[in-house]
Amino acid sequence: MQPEKIIKEFIELEFKAAIVNIDTQYLPKEILGTDLNEKILDHTNIDICGENGEYHTLVYDGPIFKSEINYKLTDTISLDNKNRFIAITSTN
Repeated sequence: MQPEKIIKEFIELEFKAAIVNIDTQYLPKEILGTDLNEKILDHTNIDICGENGEYHTLVYDGPIFKSEINYKLTDTISLDNKNRFIAITSTN
């Protein structure tokens, strides 16, 4: 299956995922902390599924979940010149 179709199906099935880690060589820092959506498809210089480490997500809701995972995104942390992640805490 093509990566574009995988992301579209993921979104159409109503899974929800927050982008919690990015490689700023490929994605702008403003994407950090936002929900994964079809706008990621606009970044044609990446594997839109993030298979090369362009981004990582926290999947917090979807059709296989009994209930949504409640969380809070806190501090943005730079690991080096290119990698940033956002800290996650539980609100349960």
